Amino acid sequence: MSDNPEILNTTLTLTVGATVAVNNSAQYGDWLKPSASYSIHWNGIPTEEQLRMATQFTQQEVLAPALEEVIVQISGRLQNYRQGK
Repeated sequence: MSDNPEILNTTLTLTVGATVAVNNSAQYGDWLKPSASYSIHWNGIPTEEQLRMATQFTQQEVLAPALEEVIVQISGRLQNYRQGK
């Protein structure tokens, strides 16, 4: 029996979360707590290149669009606050 256990599988999970709080002088506050997560699974041990490619894919195709949506939501809410809605 080997002293080093065999690695059967590997999972990479990338998660991003944010909390955005908005308060005004009328003591009104609102908050938004968006997040996104993505996982990828390999049998055995991934190569450095596979990890790099998975991380870049997650950043560009999952997390960046989620962050763009956060910006749109926050901007819309701030505009509503400025207009007194």
